[in-house]
Amino acid sequence: MLAAARGGALIEAYTRKRVEAAVLLAEDRNAEAHAVATAGLEALERAQPGIVGEFERDMLRDLLARSTTNMEPSNHGNDPCG
Repeated sequence: MLAAARGGALIEAYTRKRVEAAVLLAEDRNAEAHAVATAGLEALERAQPGIVGEFERDMLRDLLARSTTNMEPSNHGNDPCG
């Protein structure tokens, strides 16, 4: 699906980056998701899309936060308290 959307004139770069970051995050590719979400925020700042940009900005920031959280080392279930 992402491959089909590449280069689409009707899809803004920041929207494409948001979707790509979400897919990467779902695939547990957190570092890549983080980089793509960051690129999406940069594209959003350049585009300055107005009110629609607020939604995109919130979504990209959420993906950025989730990717950062998921990049932290895990103890893989070895938590003695849980």
